Amino acid sequence: MQAIIIGFLIGAVASLAVRVWALIPLTLIIFLGTACFHLHQGLPALSALGDGVLVALAPQMGYAFGLSIAGVVLTLRSPRESSPGRFASRNPPGGA
Repeated sequence: MQAIIIGFLIGAVASLAVRVWALIPLTLIIFLGTACFHLHQGLPALSALGDGVLVALAPQMGYAFGLSIAGVVLTLRSPRESSPGRFASRNPPGGA
């Protein structure tokens, strides 16, 4: 359970700094590490692989959660004030 929580938090923090392609090696490392650990502890192979998949999906869910929270915060931020004269020369009112 701690591994899932830590993986989720790692994914949430990673969403602020790295692109989604960084999750591929992270997911593989977490999956292999968890599966090998459970196999070493004597769990059946199917159970070890299932636990590895569940733990490896946690950073991806954290990444999606972090991106959605960043989007919500960006949406709720007050818009910047732009000067009306800044774009007046590019788009004249008559359209000509």
